[in-house]
Amino acid sequence: MPETSPFRLTGIHMGNIAAIRKGDENALRRGMDALEARRQEYAGCPSAQNCIDLAEAVVYAGVYAPDHFPEWLKDGDVLRFSEDVRPFALYLYALYLNNTRQQERMLGVTETVLALVPEQGFTIAELYLRIMRVSACVAMGDRQRARELIEQALDHALPYGLVAPFSEHLGTMRGVFEEVARERFPWVRTEIIRGWKEAFTGWTEIRNRMLKSRMTTLLTSREYAISQYLVAGKTSKEIAELMHTTVSGITYSLQIIREKLGVRRSRDIVKFVNWCAKNRSKT
Repeated sequence: MPETSPFRLTGIHMGNIAAIRKGDENALRRGMDALEARRQEYAGCPSAQNCIDLAEAVVYAGVYAPDHFPEWLKDGDVLRFSEDVRPFALYLYALYLNNTRQQERMLGVTETVLALVPEQGFTIAELYLRIMRVSACVAMGDRQRARELIEQALDHALPYGLVAPFSEHLGTMRGVFEEVARERFPWVRTEIIRGWKEAFTGWTEIRNRMLKSRMTTLLTSREYAISQYLVAGKTSKEIAELMHTTVSGITYSLQIIREKLGVRRSRDIVKFVNWCAKNRSKT
């Protein structure tokens, strides 16, 4: 795309998203450098600065990298954006709240925004907000309401063939989507799960590299201890005995650890811990 193209910024943004899906760290680094170059070039243009802020936030919120979140996102300062893009900025804020385990606030934000939208029609940003509301309900233990809300979201989106948002957030819904899709939308269940699997490997690669050895900031002390027992070769039953808890409690903790680290299987937790230790020894 020519440097002078008015769509250059959009092209950089889409390139960054593609780099994450492919796990191409070099391409993502070039894209982020290009955003910074545009920031310098358009230093006197507030609207351009806001667009760049959003493009950067998409990357850091999308790969769950809390250390890199911009201050405006941490503060929830979406009034700096024009009204037409505020719903998308609020979606990114909901992602931030989810990443930092502020699910009650995430539910409040999504409920408030969605209460103001018209009953007929929807935007892509509003669809993402609906999905984040489902994730908040699941995290807070209200699976029944989460089932109702994901069913409503699917009813809105599927007539338009919109499945990618569900694939992107499949992990945060912790099985609720699969339960509902199996009963009501079996024809699309396979497609959404396939989309998640296609993007997951690249997403994990980028996320792990971006977080480097910051694993201990992601996990609680209890979760970190469980991960260390796994590395030592302990089974879930043995860990439960050592930590004076139940096997089901350890199983649930392992699920949370996998979600935080962005891995699919418990044995991948061991690989992640060893990868972090290897990187620490190099620094």
